[in-house]
Amino acid sequence: MKFKNYLLVFGLAVAVGFSSCKKDNDDDNTTSKPAPKVEMSSNSNGEVISIPANVSTNIQNDQNLYQLSGAVSNINAVGSFLTALNSVPENAEVTNRSTNSSVTYHWTYNFEGGSYEYWYTVEESGVNYNLTYEIAVNSEDLTIPRTTYIEGWVSQTPGNGHLQFNFDAFTSGTTNYNYVYEWDTNSIGTFHLTVDWNVDDSQYGYYAGMHYVAYVYADGSGQVDYSYTDQNTAYLYHYDWNADWSIIHWSYSINGTQEGSGTWPEA
Repeated sequence: MKFKNYLLVFGLAVAVGFSSCKKDNDDDNTTSKPAPKVEMSSNSNGEVISIPANVSTNIQNDQNLYQLSGAVSNINAVGSFLTALNSVPENAEVTNRSTNSSVTYHWTYNFEGGSYEYWYTVEESGVNYNLTYEIAVNSEDLTIPRTTYIEGWVSQTPGNGHLQFNFDAFTSGTTNYNYVYEWDTNSIGTFHLTVDWNVDDSQYGYYAGMHYVAYVYADGSGQVDYSYTDQNTAYLYHYDWNADWSIIHWSYSINGTQEGSGTWPEA
């Protein structure tokens, strides 16, 4: 589908945009106020779920572990996005709006004849940060006026948040393409995350969706359920593990009928 090529262009734009920038002007606003650090959880590596070595060394040899690894990678992706949001260039133009505790960081990056312009706004709202990330692209392959790519909120103390990623501007036709991440932490330390990925292209009669639900408990045990719909077929996978990951249970269903289940390592 055409949108895949556009997303490759966009992915490169984001990567280079966060790594360095060109100042738009040399006024006093470029003496920056650092962007507040936003985090998903208190894990130092920014991951929601960390697969230990005793499991990861077996991933290539076990199809069910491989499937679990893929689900975990997609769940952890939001942590990577937040890491990028914490990498605003030091010389970005800064606009302060004291009336609503909002700060906008603005910078431009030129790459291989293309111009990529960014606006990242952080607003303090009670115990949360409201976030808006915008981008404009002017390149040989893609021209996009200023559009919102990321919007949502993250708690100032890591543990709660809601972010939506909008890809529509980077796609062709009438594709409705977005990712939504939502997470919370309860009083006993249980971390709960839901992820929805949606691609709905009415022009071509195509729909694909993925839904993840993850729980990570205070002792390190947890579970992941993920489902996806491809045209008229619905798939559901379940995984759960104990505190040291020495036992993993798995099962999967197709269109509501269980097709398989088992444990790792096999008894």
